[in-house]
Amino acid sequence: MGIAKDTIINAEDFPGIPEEGALHLSLGDEPATLRLGRQIGDLLRAGGFVGLVGPLGAGKTTMMRGIQEGRGGDPQEVSSPTYSLVQVYGENTYHLDLYRLESVEDLESIGYWDLFADLEALLVVEWLDRIPDAWPGRGVIVELNREGTQREATVWGSEETPALLEALQALQEDP
Repeated sequence: MGIAKDTIINAEDFPGIPEEGALHLSLGDEPATLRLGRQIGDLLRAGGFVGLVGPLGAGKTTMMRGIQEGRGGDPQEVSSPTYSLVQVYGENTYHLDLYRLESVEDLESIGYWDLFADLEALLVVEWLDRIPDAWPGRGVIVELNREGTQREATVWGSEETPALLEALQALQEDP
């Protein structure tokens, strides 16, 4: 039995995400998840946003480690922000976890919208699907799935990020 091809993400819940045109990738294993994260981290610029979705153990925090390394940071600094809700790496990389939050009102209590004032910041948000209204309308959403050691990613980009998806596709064809 392979990894399910159905996705958690419903494009209608995330304005600016086209229903067609997502990038589907077979990652194979954890090192491939880290590599994709490094590629995303390297390609994202200031003011970027990454939403990470997927079941427990799918590789969301692993992906964040890769993103951190791709931005020139230390991947060993990365830990799941499930209990702290927000981790900060360096001066402007914010790693958030919405798993324990219940509504858009809860975002206010952690200063979520204030983080967007930092135009140099990168926001990486795990469990974005729990509160779709946390989607800022720009950036990428990565859905991770896992079965055994096999992993799969689906990457959606907002209307402002087609070059990022094209670059990721090219990197997969010629890693």
